[in-house]
Amino acid sequence: MVQQDSAEDLKTIGKSVYQITYDEAGNPKMTLVPGSPTTPVGGSGGGTGTDASGLPKGFTTTTQKTLENLATGKMNWGSAFDSVKALYPQVDNNLIDTFLNKERWSAPGAYEIKKQSEFKSDGSSDYETVF
Repeated sequence: MVQQDSAEDLKTIGKSVYQITYDEAGNPKMTLVPGSPTTPVGGSGGGTGTDASGLPKGFTTTTQKTLENLATGKMNWGSAFDSVKALYPQVDNNLIDTFLNKERWSAPGAYEIKKQSEFKSDGSSDYETVF
């Protein structure tokens, strides 16, 4: 079970406590809080062991690549979530949601909103507009 603890952006997964930080693009990174016990993510299938943070090996890399696909419009939210869940069926859905930044990418038109935010304040863009 994953729960939001406070404004400090801590998440508890099993008995482990993770600090959540975000890069400039808003992508989450989880770091095990020192002194927090590591707990297997649970279930069966996917991955071959865990990394130092207690997550299945390759999970973080997979979710980072999936976020890149979301950010470039190569995947929509449903495809992104399903692809990660297929590789790591033992990972709790809420954890996948956190790593894939569900609040941002599951919204209707999320990629289009991202593209619009890339326009400069003077109305110009780094992209050519084609009609």
